[in-house]
Amino acid sequence: MSRRTAAKRAVRTADGVNPRQPCPCGSGRRYKACHGSAHGVADAIVTRPFEGLAAEPELIALREFVPSATAALPLAGTPRRPVTLATVLPMAAAALVRSDGAAFVGLQVQTRSGDLSRDVARAVQWALTAEPGEALSVVDTDDEVTTRLQDLLRADEPLQPQLHDDFAWWLPDGDQPTGDVALSLERANAAVMPSVRVSGSGVHAAYWVDAGDKAHLRWVRPEPEEQLLVAMARLAARDELNLGEGSRYV
Repeated sequence: MSRRTAAKRAVRTADGVNPRQPCPCGSGRRYKACHGSAHGVADAIVTRPFEGLAAEPELIALREFVPSATAALPLAGTPRRPVTLATVLPMAAAALVRSDGAAFVGLQVQTRSGDLSRDVARAVQWALTAEPGEALSVVDTDDEVTTRLQDLLRADEPLQPQLHDDFAWWLPDGDQPTGDVALSLERANAAVMPSVRVSGSGVHAAYWVDAGDKAHLRWVRPEPEEQLLVAMARLAARDELNLGEGSRYV
């Protein structure tokens, strides 16, 4: 090995990160093209924003297809108040604190950066200090804030979602919706597809969804995508990628 090659391999940043290695943020880019860039943090799309959390599969399910559900966030430390994760909030808000002081953070929202984990973390931090009756329409885009959801949660604790038939939980018991909230509630309730969480040994983040003319099993798997696709290809080759007669994988 030449001295030049050895010196090149020994390069480290002040943070001890090799610039040619994947960025620790999980973006998939090299460090020198992401958080190590001289031009600042690159807003790259993080393909697995919740990687490293036991709650990852349920977070993806609540983000992508579960219509109405809530789950207590397993916040680390001693937070000021409990925060409940929700699929959708009134008018697609990023977070809100109900009049009774209950704090909620929405998952099915428009993202403001390439890192959904960072956006949700910002909403959680807002919800921890907001006053009753306040709502956060969208999170800010301060690139100096690098806190991610992984920094706020107990990493080894899974989510325990509670599914709802409608969105009545948007309001405290006994409150009646008015104005824009009433309209948003009516539209949201009309769009709910009946869903049931599938339980069983080794089964997590799996849901039966009644989409009208067909029923679907939607199952979020924790394995890396490439590994899972190879396994599914092998099942398909044996004509075993189905749940029985009349079912098919789509």
